Amino acid sequence: MDSLIQNVYAQVGGGCCSFIWIGLTIWAMVHTLGSRASATVKVLWILGLWFFPWCGLILWLFVGPRQGRPEY
Repeated sequence: MDSLIQNVYAQVGGGCCSFIWIGLTIWAMVHTLGSRASATVKVLWILGLWFFPWCGLILWLFVGPRQGRPEY
């Protein structure tokens, strides 16, 4: 019985982590679209985030396109 409970907790915990990771990846894609980068750079970043979600998001956090200040 204890192993069954541990199994359920492990699955729920893994599901929550995956849900958070998907949310962060979508957030990164939205911020990439709102950046001042060129269209080509935006497409490349979004493709990278889509096809390489784990390393793509970590890479995006460090070197991804930044949100520019709005021009008035």
